[in-house]
Formats: sequence, C-alpha cells, structure tokens
Amino acid sequence: MRFVPVAEFAWPFLWLLYQERSAASRISSKDENITYAEHARFVRNNPYRFWFVISGAGHYVGAIYAGHDNSIGVAILKEY
Repeated sequence: MRFVPVAEFAWPFLWLLYQERSAASRISSKDENITYAEHARFVRNNPYRFWFVISGAGHYVGAIYAGHDNSIGVAILKEY
C-alpha cells in the first residue's frame, strides 16, 4: 500500500469515491446534485493540509486527508 499525493490524474477516482459515499458521510458537501465540474473545482482548490489517494495492488482503493483544523478523513471503496 502507498499514499500518492492528489493531483489531476486522481480527479475521476475521487469523483467515483465521492459518489459512492452517502450524504451523511460527506463532510465537504451534502448536495446530492453536485456535478463533476463542481467536484473538480473543489479538488483543484486543494482544501486540505494533506490529501492522498491510497494505492494498493496496482489500483486505487481509497483516499485519506488531514484538514487544516486537524481533522482526518478516510474513504475506502466499498468493494474493499
């Protein structure tokens, strides 16, 4: 397993991860109708102190971040 810093390559994966989460588990947005463009803008703004995509067995399995308020978030695809 390794942590890969979030960059533009990860936007589609992060979008998939975002869509898989329930509204109750989303911190960044409770809006069910967010578009990919809005999501990409959010990711491009890099709102976290640290943000990584979790890679394992040659593919992405989740993401982890640390917020400026020292919060920590972890999201793993349901299949894992």
